[in-house]
Amino acid sequence: MKWIINKLIKKKDVYLRVTTCERLLVDDQQRMFNEISALPEWTDGMPILFDNRLLDLSVSDSNLIRDSVQVLLNFCRKNPATKIAGLVDSTVNFGFGRQFEIIFEIEGGVKFHLFRDEIQALGWLMQPELGSLE
Repeated sequence: MKWIINKLIKKKDVYLRVTTCERLLVDDQQRMFNEISALPEWTDGMPILFDNRLLDLSVSDSNLIRDSVQVLLNFCRKNPATKIAGLVDSTVNFGFGRQFEIIFEIEGGVKFHLFRDEIQALGWLMQPELGSLE
């Protein structure tokens, strides 16, 4: 798996956009999250948009999805204020993405949502949490 990380600003909101491509490998996913955590500008609470529309999930199975969920859960436990949106296309990635989202929620994960529309994903990411002072 390959990725590109960009820090973007939309109006007054700062977020990371991570574009992924090629075949999903859990070791690569872990390295990607380590790279995010090591960014000088990284802070807990910075929203992340994962653009997974080019990610190859064609050979994925339930074990890979579960392992991938664990990587995200570990990151979220260390960064509990961070909202994460996954952007997928409407092919096989959406099906595997929904499995990912459901398993993530069952395992106790919060602040992750899957989208097929980038505008909706960004709208959800930038929306203040209920009870926040923003």
